Amino acid sequence: MSLVLLGTVALILLVSLLGSLHAFFSERKIRRFWRAQRDAARLQRRVGLEDPRGRH
Repeated sequence: MSLVLLGTVALILLVSLLGSLHAFFSERKIRRFWRAQRDAARLQRRVGLEDPRGRH
C-alpha cells in the first residue's frame, strides 16, 4: 500500500516538474517572439515603412 502511495507522489512530482519546465520554456518562446516583433518594427521604421503597430 505504501508503495502505491510512493508511486503516486512520485508521479505527481514528475508531472509538476514537467509542467513547470513547459511553462518556463513557452514563456521564453513568447518573449523571443515579442523581441523579434519589436526588432522588425524598428527595422521597418529605419527603412521608412510604417510601423505595423501604428495602425491600431
